[in-house]
Amino acid sequence: MTVAVVTGKQPIISAINVSSNNEDSTKAMNGDIITLTFTSDEPVTKLSNFKINGSNPDTFTNEGMVYSATHLVDSGDAISGEPISFQINVKNAKNVYSPTIETTSDASAVTIIAKYPIISAVHVSSNNADPTKALRGDIITLTFTSDEPVTKLSNFKINGSNPDTFTNVCLVYTATHLVDSGDAVSGEPISFQINVKNANNIYSKTIETSSDESSVTVIDTLHVSNEAQFLAAVANINVAHIVLDNNIMLSANTSISHTVTIDGQGFYFSKALLIDAANVEIDDVTIMTSFFYNDGGDWYFAVMVGDYAGFKLTNSTITGVAYQDAVGISDKTSNTISTITVENVDFSTLWVGILTDSMTTVVNVKDSSFDTFKHGIYLAGDPVMPNMITGNSFTGLVGTNYPDAISVSSTTLQTVIDAMRASNNFNEIVYPADIRVRDVVE
Repeated sequence: MTVAVVTGKQPIISAINVSSNNEDSTKAMNGDIITLTFTSDEPVTKLSNFKINGSNPDTFTNEGMVYSATHLVDSGDAISGEPISFQINVKNAKNVYSPTIETTSDASAVTIIAKYPIISAVHVSSNNADPTKALRGDIITLTFTSDEPVTKLSNFKINGSNPDTFTNVCLVYTATHLVDSGDAVSGEPISFQINVKNANNIYSKTIETSSDESSVTVIDTLHVSNEAQFLAAVANINVAHIVLDNNIMLSANTSISHTVTIDGQGFYFSKALLIDAANVEIDDVTIMTSFFYNDGGDWYFAVMVGDYAGFKLTNSTITGVAYQDAVGISDKTSNTISTITVENVDFSTLWVGILTDSMTTVVNVKDSSFDTFKHGIYLAGDPVMPNMITGNSFTGLVGTNYPDAISVSSTTLQTVIDAMRASNNFNEIVYPADIRVRDVVE
């Protein structure tokens, strides 16, 4: 007769999962920790043949019926390209063994990979006064820390360019980039890609974000609120736009020596601007006249345009002092060609609104108002040239002799004079002459 031997109920193992503390939980390299978790339907203890990748677990703990075993990956863990193995072997309080479990419940797996450099403490900044901004000519610095010595790969980039320098102090690495014309002004932070390798030629992961949310944006615009900031901005050829955040109290007339656009935001300059570059544009400012030029008398100017094309003033006010020899815009220093474009500008309390002494200066004036004692616009050149003067309003101030709206040379064709007369608004009750033809240039 055969007698059945009852050994007791086996522990039931479920919810088996394996993962790594690597950034990619399905991968593990030297120094990473692999964790194997499972649930039992009753309390259990580990048997000697409980293994993770052939080794005894480093730890074996539980919270209630959820058990965790860990394994620190070291040089004994072969890089095979296959998931690690494990064997869950436990017993209950009655010494009844569980079946050996070698697969996960959720298809999780961990594969041993070669040790790659771990990059941390990534920071990017500029040597600009605002380290989050960079003008052309500024230097962007990218720093990071590695957990082992590394060298730079060819696809290590800062804003699409190879770093100009790459140095280190121990395990802290620094790469720099000189901002130049190849760096677009996009309004977005620059990009970077940290790509390095260790002594075993194992590549790091590509790092494209800072650890501390630092960033640098390439700019060509500076906001200024005082004279020192304004002078620094106009002296910097890499500044394409200047925005006024306050009235600029200049201690002297100021030269603008490179192409720039100035957005005044309704603020004012206390002294004159000297235009010493092509294509300077100024918008939404008030400019006060101040002493600048003496050719037999003291002349006070707001803007002096030199031998340069493309000057433009829009949506602004030029103001002087009553009966002072004040001129809004002039080309008195000009020997070659200049161009002066004016749109929606108020010339207030001036002796002359616009004065040209050069026969080659081209004046284009539109939708502006002239409140002057002598001349609204004084043209030395022949308006047969491409001067466009349309849609303006001229008013002569009371108490002066012979004011006129537009003063032109005697060689002007009558058809040109008629065209200017038809396209502007002359308040002739005050003005003795709207367009005066002179035989001698004053």
